[in-house]
Amino acid sequence: MGVIDKISLNLSTRLGDRLDKDEEEKAVLNYGLFMIIHTFLGIILTILVGLITGMIIEMSLITITSALFKRYTGGVHASTPEICLIIGIILSLILSIIVIVLIFLVLPILNMMAYFLYLQQNYPIHHYHFHHLVCRLYHFHPHL
Repeated sequence: MGVIDKISLNLSTRLGDRLDKDEEEKAVLNYGLFMIIHTFLGIILTILVGLITGMIIEMSLITITSALFKRYTGGVHASTPEICLIIGIILSLILSIIVIVLIFLVLPILNMMAYFLYLQQNYPIHHYHFHHLVCRLYHFHPHL
């Protein structure tokens, strides 16, 4: 039993005793409290790691998208809820880094390559003209 399980069980037992609930209703209350605590803890940790790394928008979008996918398609289960939170945050961080690398490194390089291909196709520079252009730029006269 993980820390989140223990906290939700303790809260549901005390709340169930105070409200005079039977064991079945306490179990339902325990499950609801567990889900609320687990969800809020995941949100808080994701925001904290996002703020610390400066990738709060990326991590939030990836976490929300992953949560929606997992909700409707199922997913892999970790051995404890705490490990599940840690794995989710690490994966969100890794995917955020990949997104930033793609946006700020790979896409500009691909954009430059496409631009140079466009220029080559529409405005070809022949070797003869290129040679004279280089010679003129560097004041190089091969005949001297």
